[in-house]
Amino acid sequence: MSFHPHLHCILSAGGWDDTKQAWIQPKKLNSGFFIPQKVLAACFKKHFLFAFSQLWEEDKLLLPKELMHLNNPDEFTQFYKQMAFKKNWIVKIMPPLDNPKRVIDYLGRYVYRIAITDNRIKEVNKLEKTVTFEYKDYATQKDQNIPPPLKLLMLNAIEFIRRFVQHVLPKGFQKTRYFGIYATACRKKLFPKIAKAIGKSAWNNTLRSVSQIIIAATGQNPNTCPCCGAEKLLINIILPLKPTPDVQLNNNLIILARPPPNSI
Repeated sequence: MSFHPHLHCILSAGGWDDTKQAWIQPKKLNSGFFIPQKVLAACFKKHFLFAFSQLWEEDKLLLPKELMHLNNPDEFTQFYKQMAFKKNWIVKIMPPLDNPKRVIDYLGRYVYRIAITDNRIKEVNKLEKTVTFEYKDYATQKDQNIPPPLKLLMLNAIEFIRRFVQHVLPKGFQKTRYFGIYATACRKKLFPKIAKAIGKSAWNNTLRSVSQIIIAATGQNPNTCPCCGAEKLLINIILPLKPTPDVQLNNNLIILARPPPNSI
């Protein structure tokens, strides 16, 4: 629940050369090497600080109340130098997980959830106005191969809400972004070429129906009656004999229409 902004990135171990129409693989990839962590950290810091300073110069940097003093040029310069030269920028590189399902399970916790799940909240005391929840104590974790110990933390309700709101994303903020060969504009065009170049079968880009997604997620067919087991279950919307003026029927779809303007 503490404020800890960070990024999770999935990178391809190599890149596509459009001129040579070939996939370029790092020379030392087979030995488990892709890119030095310190080099990547320095590169990320350079690009981040450049964009950060550009926003400040263009007066587009939205600052919280506790950092409003950074509107002063001298204060901002001092803050910028501290970030650039006195702070260590951490980049952790991990080898690819053994199968795509683990990737989805791992990233799904960050992409489709926010801050804390209901099962981690152990007690809400209305009289004392406190919230007790479970957290992983990484500070006392001794072995990376053993999960960190679970502990309980009790916070004042106002403090709990304050920490929770820090994780609420701004309106229009896009959690997941795709770049390079994964960009929507490039993916369909490049993936077949890359698959052919590296001798792998092309990615099946077929879209699944809603029924197929529900079956994969729950193991139950929504078109099968749960009571009698009848297949090809058809669900229709039964409309009243005389639809109200704001409901129109068009090709078996309900369209909510705005009423006509008042006559003048």
